[in-house]
Amino acid sequence: SKNYIWAYASFQFAAVILFAHIFYSI
Repeated sequence: SKNYIWAYASFQFAAVILFAHIFYSI
């Protein structure tokens, strides 16, 4: 179950970085 938490955390972290990059590009 810990691997699922790590995968979800990594996905959320990547999503936040992607959103920040898009917001910064505007």
